[in-house]
Amino acid sequence: MKRTNLLGLLFLITAFLLSAVNINAQHVDEKIKKITIKLRKDKNYLNLNYLVFQFDQKTAAKLQNIPRVSKKDPFSFLSSDDIQYQIVFLNKGIELDSIYLMYVNQIKINGQSNQSLFAAGEITNDTTEVLSFKDLYFLRLNNSQYYYTLLDLIKDYMRENDTEELPSLLNIDFKKREDTYMGMSSLDNTDYFNYQKVMNPHYVPENKKKARRGRSKGETTIRTDVSFSRITFSTKAFDFKIGSTGFEVATVEPILNLLPLESSNIFVGFRSIFRTSNIVDVRKASYIDAKLFARININQGEFFSKQPYVIADTPKLNLNTGFGAEFRFTRLWGLPYLTIKAYIGGDSFTNPTYTQPYSGTSSIAYYSNTQFESTFSFYWNSNVHRTSRFRFDFGFAYFDIWKAIYNSNNQLTSKDSEGEIFIVPVLALKYIFAPSGSPLLGAQLRIMDTRLTAGAWLKVFEFSPKNTLRFEFLTITEPITRSLRAWESKGGYFFQLRYRYGL
Repeated sequence: MKRTNLLGLLFLITAFLLSAVNINAQHVDEKIKKITIKLRKDKNYLNLNYLVFQFDQKTAAKLQNIPRVSKKDPFSFLSSDDIQYQIVFLNKGIELDSIYLMYVNQIKINGQSNQSLFAAGEITNDTTEVLSFKDLYFLRLNNSQYYYTLLDLIKDYMRENDTEELPSLLNIDFKKREDTYMGMSSLDNTDYFNYQKVMNPHYVPENKKKARRGRSKGETTIRTDVSFSRITFSTKAFDFKIGSTGFEVATVEPILNLLPLESSNIFVGFRSIFRTSNIVDVRKASYIDAKLFARININQGEFFSKQPYVIADTPKLNLNTGFGAEFRFTRLWGLPYLTIKAYIGGDSFTNPTYTQPYSGTSSIAYYSNTQFESTFSFYWNSNVHRTSRFRFDFGFAYFDIWKAIYNSNNQLTSKDSEGEIFIVPVLALKYIFAPSGSPLLGAQLRIMDTRLTAGAWLKVFEFSPKNTLRFEFLTITEPITRSLRAWESKGGYFFQLRYRYGL
């Protein structure tokens, strides 16, 4: 039925435009009335495109005192920060070789600059039709300078952004295969980048948009993600033709079952994301997202337990100074999204951060020198609007455990000649709730070596879409199907605030 309505309107408009010059005034009014009813009744099911403009004074000056046949008073366009205009048009429909304007809406922006989760109610914009189809039809015939000023805005934008898909009023796009899945999973990188834009502490590429006429270019050049466990920084000056680079300082051990700060290590490094294909569209191109780290043991065993946002058992596992790398690949050779992480530390056991009583006055310390993880990721959504977004990871992790014994003077007396090796499966499920496309909260569950890591976050304040504050929570449980090993802590809880700007 929806496709029938769509085709019916297109045939109706096409026949009307082709034959209007040959029919009398009464028939013109009848056909205009039918088209107007169709536009209002089936607005969401018509394959009409639209663009939204915020006019500068020069453009608005050309659009003053526009005569309207459907209303008494002429209409004048405004140049204002809180006024936008949505121009709806038919882009070269059936048997048409040009663009035809359908109607124009005026949008008064009522959104407040500070949007809090606890606001009294949702603030919506006021939308009013200021030029109807009938107005535009007679403008084209009798006052064409106004009509073609609006039309030129559309054509100029399309010329400058010829690789971009025009926004459409159609809720279901029959031309896209992924919509046959009702938005469950996109066939390109859309779901991947939607997730990364919400969760990645670094900037991720976007399809570049040229500024529309009269719109401001107030995009920030600074990008940062600041929390109790990590700080990242980048700027547009670090962008290059095929990607971007940034820097990171973190206390998050990414593979083992450890809370942030628990390893007594600081990870310092840089991150670079770059395109590996000739395709410019980020939704279809192949990317590598790489991080290189120096892992520095600060040997501060009491620092973790003294933090007011940590409730946890005493740590037991040592990680020596070393280095590591993380790589994320977008569907290389048709494979699912792949993530690889690898870290290697030194084999010195002379200065442990965490020790435990062993026998008499001696003590014992446990180390992990090598960690590795490889996982595949799959993305899907609950509906075509991507209100609920899911990611599922599965793969395996490798790590080793070494032990060393010390005398009462904390001097090394013996150590393992061969460490104990663990190869275990890794499963993770991650969720984002984004009503109206705006991420509000998220959650995650990860199982590695039969231990559960669970976390959640909530957006508590939004200064702007790229300027937000979140509250985050993370916990690690005791093993589900076995007892604690000698080098494992009981887990605990970690709380933090996370501020994101420009991401």
